[in-house]
Amino acid sequence: MTEPRNIIHFHAESWDGRMLGAMGHPALRDATPHIDRLTREGVLFENAYCSHPICCPSRANMWSGRYTHHCESWNNHRGLEPGMWSLLDHLPATHTLKTLGKLDYRSGGHTIQARLTAWLGASGLARPQYDEDASQCFTVADSDAVRCHERDWGLVDAAIAFLEEQAQGSQEKPFFLTLSSGLVHPTFDTNRYWLNRIPADAVDIPPMDPSDHPCRQYQRMAKAWRAGFDDDTVRQVR
Repeated sequence: MTEPRNIIHFHAESWDGRMLGAMGHPALRDATPHIDRLTREGVLFENAYCSHPICCPSRANMWSGRYTHHCESWNNHRGLEPGMWSLLDHLPATHTLKTLGKLDYRSGGHTIQARLTAWLGASGLARPQYDEDASQCFTVADSDAVRCHERDWGLVDAAIAFLEEQAQGSQEKPFFLTLSSGLVHPTFDTNRYWLNRIPADAVDIPPMDPSDHPCRQYQRMAKAWRAGFDDDTVRQVR
């Protein structure tokens, strides 16, 4: 039987798989050198897709190995219920488990808002909806520092410390390290250093979807598409 291996699982949520230098996108040719190196030295799955477009259900599917219609994780308010099998619950039997960053695969685990919905929804109690303004979702800091998103860099520092600790110890069991970053998930926080690595003229601008589906209406409202973005703002966000 094959011995268990050390595993590092790096999860960058909401990252469009096409947005890599290794995938040939002209705007990203100098932006993702380390991941591009991994693709050259390892395996790149060019036609792999997550099983759900929303955060919590996608994570619930990934850690449970079950589709949404089986585990019934339908949205960010409804993940895996207590007692449902997940890989993270069973890994400690064979690996030293280290989790860093957001997990968000259990019901109520996504946000405080999600916990309220998970708890109150079963009782038929409604909560008021709120609108999110686009200005909350996009920030360009006036800085040339490499460490732009300090929370994510803190997770990287913690991961490095864990790996060094494992390398120096006896390591009775192999380790499983999972690191889930906040970016590239909204809010879109960046600074001049990173923005200047992207040639603006190579960023394509998608057409606005004019459909009247309620979901589209809410997304346009929440992301300030009611009045539209100018081309420069769209390029910066993308």
